[in-house]
Formats: sequence, structure tokens, C-alpha cells
Amino acid sequence: MLRRCRCLKRVVASQRFLETGCSPLELVQKTGRWLSVGLLAALLSCGAADASLTAGLSSENPLLDAAKMVPSGKRSTINEDLQDFEKRTGWRLRVLTSFRGESSTSSDEIIEKWKPDKSTVIIAFDPSSPNIAAFRYLGDNVQQKLRRPFWQELQSRYGNIFFVREEGELAAITSIVNAVEVCLEKPEGCQVVPGLPMNQYYFTLGTSIAGGIVLGFASKLEPGGFITQRWQWAICFSPLWFILFVSYGLGPVVTRTDESWPILANTAGFLTTALLFQLLDFPPKWMRPEYTKDSDNGSEK
Repeated sequence: MLRRCRCLKRVVASQRFLETGCSPLELVQKTGRWLSVGLLAALLSCGAADASLTAGLSSENPLLDAAKMVPSGKRSTINEDLQDFEKRTGWRLRVLTSFRGESSTSSDEIIEKWKPDKSTVIIAFDPSSPNIAAFRYLGDNVQQKLRRPFWQELQSRYGNIFFVREEGELAAITSIVNAVEVCLEKPEGCQVVPGLPMNQYYFTLGTSIAGGIVLGFASKLEPGGFITQRWQWAICFSPLWFILFVSYGLGPVVTRTDESWPILANTAGFLTTALLFQLLDFPPKWMRPEYTKDSDNGSEK
């Protein structure tokens, strides 16, 4: 009985299908037509999107936001700023945002549209990369003015994933663009990226305090051997505390900012730590030579 019911259902379904007037071959043909139409529409939409993106790539438009990283209200502002900067200084700064492997922003199209020369900088931003910033083109005049360490520090400071998470993609783009503009406008260029982040300042403060600890410790050592005065120990240890305080404590501050408070704060930390050793009873009695001699004499008795 069960087999008969299934057979009846198949017969009824085939009769209904024949009543529609479509054979199985015609149904397959119609389905293939609809699939081809849908595929053609998808290709046309992708082509229209690529055409709209490449339309923004022109010599008069220094910003191409293919990855939509810049809000629509900020694009015109950045475009105007880059155009004014080029008219004022002669340096051609171009900004490109795109995803990796995007066909609409190939290198050939960029060279054809923007025509980079010796004074051109092309900065590419890829939101899918761990470090979103990359310098796709640096002209000969640009490389002579801003050396490789500058670009490496600029990329690592503002393009890293931690800065982007805290400040946002737009802040990373504007910070890199502003740093490049400031350094290109300087007659001598920049050896390092201007600006002192707080995490870097804390590092300089820590090394300044460490230098003060070394100086204070050395100045409290007892004379011995060819050392006849305590202050001579400070001179012997000067390479260590000088590097900690001057090279790592003051050097990064002086080269990155014109503000005076970081220099004053690091100097105060260095001197305060060194003077603190003079006020403390250091070294302890058990570390002093006379204490060890007295203890040895007492043990002999």
C-alpha cells in the first residue's frame, strides 16, 4: 500500500507539471537564463563600483578613499588641505585608502593618474593590515630630506593596531599627514617624528631616575685602592649614569618637542634621586669596611 501511495503521488505531480506546459528541458533552460542574468547584473554592479572608485583617482584629487576610512564630511577638508599644501610648498602629498588586493587601486593606475615625481609622497592605508600605514612612493627629493628612520618611526607610532584601536583610523591618517607636512616644511627636515607621546615620556623619566640612582650610589661608595675621594667614584660611573640621563632621558625629549616641562621634570627626577642617597644612611653599617673589621676583631677575641 505504501508503495502504491508513493507512485500515485509521483503520477499526480507529473500531471500537474505537464499542465504547466513546461518540459524538464525547458525548465533547465529557463533556470540557466535567470542565473546568467543574475551573474551579469553582479558583474555590472562590480564594474560600476570600480568605475566610481577610479573616477576619484585624478591629478586634481590628492585623496582617494576607496576603503571608506574617512567620513564623507572630512574628505573635502583633507583634499583642500593637501591642495593648499602643494601650492604653498611644492611638495605633492597623496593619500590612498584601499583594501589589500583591490583591483581598482593598482599601481599602474596610480602612476598613470597621479604621475608621481621627485617631490611626491604617496601614503597608502589598509584597514585590513596589522599596521594600516604604508609609504607606497617616496620621491628622490623627499628621501633626501626625510631619511628612512623617520618613516619607520612614523609608521610604527601612528599605524600600529594599538593606536588605531584607541584613537581611530581617521586620527591615524591625520596624524601621519600632519607629521609629514610639518617635517617637509622645515628647511632642515626631521630626523625623528615630532611630538612626544606620554608612554615615551614615561620611559625617559624612568631612565633619568635610574641615572640618578647610579650617581647617588656611586657617590656614597667608600674610597679604596686608587680612589681616594668619594666623588671620584661618581666620575668612574659617569659613562653609565650619563647615558641613562642624557642619552635616554633628555635626548628623545629635546629632539621631539620644544616644550620645557619634560626637560625640567626629568632633570628634577635625576637630581632628586641622586641627592636622596646623600640624605639616607647609605651604605648600611654592615656593608661598611670599619664594621666588618670590628666584627672580625670581636670574633677573634
